Amino acid sequence: MEIILDLNPNQLTIRILKKRMPIDTEVAKYYHDLSNVLIMTIDKILKRNRLDLKAVKRYKILSNLGPDSTSHKIAQAFIEGLKI
Repeated sequence: MEIILDLNPNQLTIRILKKRMPIDTEVAKYYHDLSNVLIMTIDKILKRNRLDLKAVKRYKILSNLGPDSTSHKIAQAFIEGLKI
C-alpha cells in the first residue's frame, strides 16, 4: 500500500494506491493549517477504506512548490512521523 501526497498552492490531494492501482483519492484545501488538514484528511480516507497505517509501506510527496517551501517541509515531517 502506498500513500501519495500531492501538494499544490492551497490544495492537497491524497491518493492511496495498492499495487500501483488507485484505491481512493481525497482533495482538501489548506491555507495556514496544512498540518491539521493532513491529519484530518489521512484519517478520513483511511477510515473510509477501512485501512490501518500499518498496511502502508511507502509514502511519496509530489509538489510543484519546491523542497524549500514550508508546505513541503510540513508534509515531509508529517510523513516521517507516520513512519514511526
